[in-house]
Order: sequence, then C-alpha cells, then structure tokens
Amino acid sequence: MRRIIQGRMPLDEVEMIIPDAEYALAILTMCASLGLPCSFADGLPVITSEMGRAAHFLLNWMESGYQVRQLVSMLQQQLITFSDRDRGITNADCIRALEKSGIGWGKERYIKLLGSGHVRSQGDPDERPEERERTEQQQRNDEIKKHLTNLLGELFPDEAALSVKPNGTDHKLHRRKWRCMPTCGC
Repeated sequence: MRRIIQGRMPLDEVEMIIPDAEYALAILTMCASLGLPCSFADGLPVITSEMGRAAHFLLNWMESGYQVRQLVSMLQQQLITFSDRDRGITNADCIRALEKSGIGWGKERYIKLLGSGHVRSQGDPDERPEERERTEQQQRNDEIKKHLTNLLGELFPDEAALSVKPNGTDHKLHRRKWRCMPTCGC
C-alpha cells in the first residue's frame, strides 16, 4: 500500500493479490482510513455490513437454541431494535426485561415467561406513596413485557398461538400479517 501511494500509481491500474478474507478486511480498513476507494473480486464477508452482522447474529441466535444472552447482545450492539418511541419503551427497557425474565434458552420459553405477567389495575388512592410508586413501576414493567411478548409473538407465531386463552381474548399474540388465526374466535 505504501508503494502504491509513494509511486502515485493510478488506483484503477493497481491489483493486489491477497491470500484470504482476513487480509481483505485489513486492506478495507486501511483504504477507508486513507480515503482510498477499493473493491474486491470476491466481495467481502457478509459481516462487514450492519445488515450482514445482524443476519449473522440472528442465525447464530437460532442455532444456539434461542439463548437470551445472544438476543440481549444484538440489542446492546443495536443490530436490532425492540424500542417503541410512541410508548416510551427503549432497547434498554427491553434488555432489562429480558435479563430479568429467566428465559435462558428455547423459543417457546420467551412467550411463556414474558406472557406470564398480567397488567395490574390502578392502585387505591389511599395507598401509601411507596406502594403507589411500586405499582407504577410494576405497571411499566408489565407494559414492557407485553410489548416484548407481542414482538416475540410475531417472531414465533406457533408458540404464541399455543399461549392463547380459550376465550380468544389474547388474540394479538398470534397474528400473522395482522390477521388472526382461525382458532381465535375474534
């Protein structure tokens, strides 16, 4: 690279032969830092792009048996996002909920454990402030869990359908392309 720059060779007349993809990444990094354009005959590994890294992590997550640690890692690296700005739910909220969930692994456990909480009613106006604060925090946690359950229900429609109540009241968990399943009854 040094010789190419010192010799002021036109870049479209330069060809470098490298032994493997590791060198390609090193050359890509070096060219990017020098502001030099470059291309590769065999292309670059998919993990050099954000989308490619996200796909790589998702495939590894599936291969690992859906370990929650890998999902949390994807959220931390912002390869995927579960946030909902309208409801004020951030990726950090989702990460905390997943870490506290005790899921561990297995896609069926995501829906079962996240869906096990229920939304509590508004507190009594006569309750103490610390109880009211705890109730508000619990309602917030329940809202985050419901958000995650709906998202994961879209990822795992078969497991979500298994968690539906017999009366069909929990139909949002098993929508496919925003249509309810025939077993819903809604």
